[in-house]
Amino acid sequence: MAALSGFVRRALVAALLAGAVLATPAPCQEPAPVKEADALVRAEQAFLDADFETALAAARQVADALAGREGAALDDATRARLARALDLVAQSLFNLGRESEARDALARLVAVEPGYRVDEALAGREFAALFESVRSERVGWIRLACRPLPCESVTVDGRRIAPPEDGMVALPAGTRTLVLSRHGFRDETVGGLEIAPGATLDVTVELTQVARDVVLRTEPSGVRVSIDGTPAGTTEPGAEPAGASAPLVLTEIAPGPHVLVLEAPCRRRVEQPVEIVLDARDPGPLDLGVIPLAEARAQVTIDWTRDEGTVLIDGAPAAAGTHTLCPGVHELAVAVGTRRIWVERVTLADGEQRRFAPRPRPGIALPPALVAGLSDEVRADWNVLTLAPAVRETIARTVREALGEDPPAIAPRVARRTVAALQLASWPPDAALAGLVVDGVGPLGRHRVAVLVDPRRGLVEASAPERGAPEVAALDAALARRWRPFGSYLGLDLVLAEGRGVLVAAVAKDSPAAGAGLATGMRVVSLAGRPPSGPADLDALREAPPAGPVAIEAAGRDAVATKFELVPTRQLRAPSPAALAAPGRALLGLLARAEVLRAVGDADQRAAALVWSGLLLAALGRDAEAVEALDRAAVPAELDPSTDARATVGYALWRLLARLGDPYADEVRARLAPLAGARAGGRAGPPLEFVLAGSAP
Repeated sequence: MAALSGFVRRALVAALLAGAVLATPAPCQEPAPVKEADALVRAEQAFLDADFETALAAARQVADALAGREGAALDDATRARLARALDLVAQSLFNLGRESEARDALARLVAVEPGYRVDEALAGREFAALFESVRSERVGWIRLACRPLPCESVTVDGRRIAPPEDGMVALPAGTRTLVLSRHGFRDETVGGLEIAPGATLDVTVELTQVARDVVLRTEPSGVRVSIDGTPAGTTEPGAEPAGASAPLVLTEIAPGPHVLVLEAPCRRRVEQPVEIVLDARDPGPLDLGVIPLAEARAQVTIDWTRDEGTVLIDGAPAAAGTHTLCPGVHELAVAVGTRRIWVERVTLADGEQRRFAPRPRPGIALPPALVAGLSDEVRADWNVLTLAPAVRETIARTVREALGEDPPAIAPRVARRTVAALQLASWPPDAALAGLVVDGVGPLGRHRVAVLVDPRRGLVEASAPERGAPEVAALDAALARRWRPFGSYLGLDLVLAEGRGVLVAAVAKDSPAAGAGLATGMRVVSLAGRPPSGPADLDALREAPPAGPVAIEAAGRDAVATKFELVPTRQLRAPSPAALAAPGRALLGLLARAEVLRAVGDADQRAAALVWSGLLLAALGRDAEAVEALDRAAVPAELDPSTDARATVGYALWRLLARLGDPYADEVRARLAPLAGARAGGRAGPPLEFVLAGSAP
């Protein structure tokens, strides 16, 4: 075989390039080093061109580079490259007429890969005969049979190989030890096998089963499968995407009872017991067939009728009304712009129906450790969010610097500080405030201080809990303060006259008191079913919204007691600016509540929210913001039958403008003239005509 035809040469090299004459390398092996790969390509191309000298030199370069790695430790990919190189060396030598050297190369080849095969049709009959001659001198065969199922791998003296389909395994002559393996069966070792050159030895091995595979399909696909609490995989789509899934094989499941759990979104969870029995007559997989998962559904109804705000279900916009959802955890929300003003996290069971009437509420960001200590009242009134550790540390550091060495003492009072607005990259956009507990140092030593922070405005309110109370108690108390903007209008004032008891001091024209027939000077015998102790009893009635008629028993000059029934109307309660500014008041929580309803409240709630926001901002020292809110606060007459709310707003706005040096203050003061009979800060405040007589600060 001094030369090959062009066709044969090309076919041979094509086979070499494709690895047809080599043992198949294992997948995912590391690629050959660049120099070896380049040399192998040059050798194959030269052989294709019948340039056998060049092919020989290039192939030897590869073989020599890999020579130091011949042995059992050789990985499959490297072994395949080395075998290809030795084959090219041998064929090049053979074509150059150097048969003796070709035999030596073939001897190395069969030592590296005893099962290497040469295609006679490609390499030629003479070279194939030479190859078989060399191999028969050095290699023997075993005819392997594994029962009850074929072996999946054979390890020969430490080298793992895949057994050929025909069961014929080529082994170097000598004494060999085999380890036969199949998943689900115990490894079997066969030692002391004497392999004779050119001979075939029959080897039959009975494998002992120790575990069994389980195969199943699901309908639909995409089902998460676990066995005994351990995830086993997810079923993939089958031939028909809408039908049963492709088979999922759970390998090597030990004998005995097991529990399969199958779960998928919008499907009912399936728990199925499985008993694994090893059957010598049927050692194959246990086929559970197709396991169907029934649909699972729940319903939520979100009653949101306001124009402002977008309903969100799991972050996606949705219409108000009824929605069918998959069981599980869902987040329901209403957002105005980028801020969610109502958030509810719910866990829905299969078949459950729930209705929600979202109530706008502010957001508070807290460290997780404080959330558990909040009262149910606070949880219901606030959207509780998580404060990231990095943000918490930034806020805590700023607060400690602001409080300095004079934080609140061990008493339930509030210290207020102003800091620079905080730029917080990880601040939750839904939160109006942050709450945390920091170390404080006061007259009685080190203690813990509860803090509310408005990062956007740089406002800080700190308070210490009562001695012995939980750290979160003061924080919870500040957040629990309800915003009650509406009270009752009765149209009368009371006075405690020495020696005469509680008298009717004034009755407003066209008021509920006037309509019931009460008159100035009457002595009040009973107020809402109880003897009155003073004007404070009437203040308590004013602060609560109307809840039905109020019974008053009063006597005139004839000393005969008469029962009167007053039907109160709703009154917007404007807080006293002086009371708000008094030390020890926690205001940030009230401001956050009011500002939510400025955005999404009804007309009455928005009017009240503007009034309260402006007055609270003024008390917090945010004069410019307070002016903007109060100037927009148009209080409808039907919400202010006493005119006290309008008088309070106008008086506060006048004082702020005058303090800011704004000439608009004079115009505002002139507008207050028709309200001279009202009281600034509600019925408990001074008459407006008195405070206007003084000079603005």
